[in-house]
Amino acid sequence: MTKDELRQQLQEQFEQHLQANPDAVTLYAPESEPETKPWKKHGSLFARSFGRLGPRLATGQVVGLPALRYEANVHHSD
Repeated sequence: MTKDELRQQLQEQFEQHLQANPDAVTLYAPESEPETKPWKKHGSLFARSFGRLGPRLATGQVVGLPALRYEANVHHSD
């Protein structure tokens, strides 16, 4: 017996059972998803702080901290 034949047999049995006992299955409306998802409102405190501070760090606008410089493949010899 293949999967398709088994599915067909189960579907026929279900329909026969439903005809014999129509109250056997109760259908409910699906629950809707909540509109607000509290875990997606805002990031962590660190993420929010760095989000505001990151661009200022890159341009050197923060007092007392040097501007960030990214140097790729630089090897320092001592």
